[in-house]
This record gives sequence, C-alpha cells and structure tokens, in this order.
Amino acid sequence: MNNDDADADAFLGQALSDAAKRRPDGSSVLDDFRSSFHALSWLQVLAAPNAFRALSRCPSVAHLLGMLDAFVAYVRRDERDTTPTFAPVPYELREERAIALRRALLAWTPPMLDANVVHAARQLLEAEGLRPPEGWDNLPLPPGRMDDYLLWPDKAE
Repeated sequence: MNNDDADADAFLGQALSDAAKRRPDGSSVLDDFRSSFHALSWLQVLAAPNAFRALSRCPSVAHLLGMLDAFVAYVRRDERDTTPTFAPVPYELREERAIALRRALLAWTPPMLDANVVHAARQLLEAEGLRPPEGWDNLPLPPGRMDDYLLWPDKAE
C-alpha cells in the first residue's frame, strides 16, 4: 500500500464517520445516501423490463411507493448523488415526474410490469440525469440473482 492509498483510506474513513453522525431527528447523511441509492436501484428495475423480469418475486406496490417516497425526500433535499450520463439534465422536473410515477404505480396491478410504470420510471430517471447508452430495453444485468441487488421489505437495513 502506498501513501496515496493510505491517505485515501483515511479520508474515506473520516468521511464515513462524519456522514454517520446523527442529526437531532436520528437521521444521518449516510442514511440519506443509502435511501436514495436503494430507491434509484428500484427505479432502474422499473425502467428496464428485462431487469424486472429477472426478479424471482414481484415487489408490492406499497414497497415501491416507499422507495419512491425515499426518492422524493432526496429530491426535496436537492441532492444529486449520481453522475449524469447526458447534459443538460432537467433536475427541476424530478418531483413532478415522481408524482407521475406514483400515479402509475397506484393504477398498476402486479405481477406484469405495466407500460405506464415503465414510461414514468424512465421519465423520472431522465430528470435525474440517467439514460443508459445501450437503452433501457437492453440494460445489462448484474451477475447472479437480480433480487440480491435490491432492498426488499424483509431485508430492510
């Protein structure tokens, strides 16, 4: 390990320690990041039918609405944890598009993924600056079980 690695590890360790410090309401910056990460992961699954079909079980609408609520909280903090894949990004449309996705989710009857949900999720991710170069219909899947990459209600942190 060279000095640069040691400095980077020390910096990361301090950053995580600082992020984990609790606010008066019990939340932390690290909690915020985790919530937004999990919400974005679910949004990407809703935007990519091949990823949704790779799930071994269907998420409940209630769970997806909870993930969407976490994303809206992230938007309201005006956070931007992702690196945009294009520019300019219409960040100002994030909350409006989250509301549109909420409507689509409430009208959806699982287990088949509804085209309105897919469209609304893609529109929301576009407002977050995310558009995969290969397109949502050809999104590469991670190795292993798709379920293992997502936060499920029975696996909540």
